[in-house]
Amino acid sequence: MARPAPALRVALLVAYDGSDFAGFQSQANGRAVQDVLEAALGRLYGAALRVRGASRTDAGVHALGQVVSFDLGDPALAGRIPLDRLPLALDGLLPPDVRVLGARTASASFDPRRAVRKHYRYRLLVRPAPCPLRRREVWHVPPPLDLGAMARAAAQLAGRHDFAAFAASGGRVGSTVRHLERLEVRRACPDEVHVEAVADGFLYHMVRNLVGTLVEVGRGRRRPEEMASLLASRRREAAGATAPARGLCLLAVEYGPEHEGPWLRAGAGDVDASAARAIE
Repeated sequence: MARPAPALRVALLVAYDGSDFAGFQSQANGRAVQDVLEAALGRLYGAALRVRGASRTDAGVHALGQVVSFDLGDPALAGRIPLDRLPLALDGLLPPDVRVLGARTASASFDPRRAVRKHYRYRLLVRPAPCPLRRREVWHVPPPLDLGAMARAAAQLAGRHDFAAFAASGGRVGSTVRHLERLEVRRACPDEVHVEAVADGFLYHMVRNLVGTLVEVGRGRRRPEEMASLLASRRREAAGATAPARGLCLLAVEYGPEHEGPWLRAGAGDVDASAARAIE
């Protein structure tokens, strides 16, 4: 008896505006990115396909570099559409707030959740009045904001620490220790400040809680030198308020060297360049 052909695992690079989503993961109540992707793939292939995402982004959180995977078990389905044409084929089936930027084959062992590094960016709009054109993408924080103090606080938070003080309840993890490789506060343009966060993984609401705390430092409500004791406390109530979801974007997800590809390889570089290569 002939063995069935092995399933073809496909990895997708996905971008979305999270404003009108209840998050990435499928849920009983609310529109989810996963549901939209599965519906489009189902219409395209004529079969029910399940996608798995690298990050379960919250309601309102955006993505430029989300990575998902799905399996095509039927060889006939796998040959129906060349993978380099898959993003274009999905364009007409997806709503305007979701796009697939790239598609490639992945090894059978590839699991998008087993990333070695994730990169998030949080955007702060620092000016007296909000901007209606950017209201879905930034957190408006009126000046003054001491960026030097925020940078000093961020430097104390970078490294391998127990981030229990920055983890919201509801997360399902065994350990709250993470290696925060980079936490950088920089002025991106005259009225925007970006907080870049790169780590081997993040706890539930961790980036938003870090940003909320850094903003309190920038407003003079906390001293940068308090960060070490805040970490040591392991108490969520000791840290700052949770920043709004709308300012957060998942820029990139990276994997080990066994998963080669322009937007899977660890150290692939800036997500915008990676996305451009995927589109070409």
